[in-house]
Amino acid sequence: MTIRQSYFCRAPFEKIELTSTGEAFLCCPGWVKKSVGNLEAQTLAEVWNGEAASSLRRSVMDGSFDQCSSTMCPHLQALDAGARQAPYSPIENRESPASQLGLKVRDGFVPSGPLAVNAAFDLTCNLSCPSCRKSLIVARPGTVEGQRADKAATRLIEALPRLRRLKLAGNGDPFASRAYWKVLTAVDRTLHPKLRVVLHTNGIMFNADRWKELHKAHGLIDIVEISVDAATAETYALNRRGGSFETLLERLEFISKLRHEISPETRLRKLLLSFVVQANNFQEMPAFVELGRKVKADTIIFSRLNDWGSFPEAVLSHRSIHRPDHPQHAEFLKVLTDPVFAENDVFLGNLNQFRPTVTVQGPVL
Repeated sequence: MTIRQSYFCRAPFEKIELTSTGEAFLCCPGWVKKSVGNLEAQTLAEVWNGEAASSLRRSVMDGSFDQCSSTMCPHLQALDAGARQAPYSPIENRESPASQLGLKVRDGFVPSGPLAVNAAFDLTCNLSCPSCRKSLIVARPGTVEGQRADKAATRLIEALPRLRRLKLAGNGDPFASRAYWKVLTAVDRTLHPKLRVVLHTNGIMFNADRWKELHKAHGLIDIVEISVDAATAETYALNRRGGSFETLLERLEFISKLRHEISPETRLRKLLLSFVVQANNFQEMPAFVELGRKVKADTIIFSRLNDWGSFPEAVLSHRSIHRPDHPQHAEFLKVLTDPVFAENDVFLGNLNQFRPTVTVQGPVL
């Protein structure tokens, strides 16, 4: 039996990701090989229990995971390397109650519908980071993109009472998007007491005033991930077009207080800092760990650069330090020998294979 056959992934049995084109995925689009349908042409029920979705679930049930990307999924790569799983990882030992429940699903058919939604239907963001997009994107009211995003937001609000987890956003920024903000301000702990919200943001617009506007959701927003990609102002300017490193540090200080200094009933449960590793920032990886610890982050997450179509191939190749044929790849491997990356608060995810040695660690959830 392979190590994968001893584990199970809950994601395709619980989660659906909704994209700006209507495509639906049962995981992050970069971590699986194809979508399971399109909500522009199908109902949610047709997508959720269609043959594509059922086939993906069967590949998890038989332990092959052959419809998942072994190189891009950080959870699978951590599993294969014997490393610690990330916070809220969907991968569990097959003996866990959730795994047992999933393994009893008939032929990949899940009648209950999704319990978790990753909203990625609006590309709107206040920054235009090169690894994500070529220019600033805003879905303005009255445009096709704006109307589509608003319609998706309305449907999502209607589904809130049935959901247990909501992530905003798989792209764009929840504080910059009108559609995402519409959803966030509809979250109410008196109406949705069982819902838990994950915010993935660049952090620049996450300030005290915006937090006050979300007062009805305090206590439900339990995990915040801040995407940074730098440990210095100079590198931040390269990788976060339109952002201010000084402002970011101010926001991180504020968010850290939400994690550690307010009442247990309303404080954040986890603060995560993430860093997409590229040729222009890999030398700052150890310093980024120190930055994360300075703001008392629970986990510092690293991942490889993905191809989201924002770079020509030549530029993508130049930035992709993880590729073995990159002229600085040996320097990258040397950076990874730093013992800081073996600590429990660091998650290397889909970069685990490049560590010379990996210490087996227990999950931090």
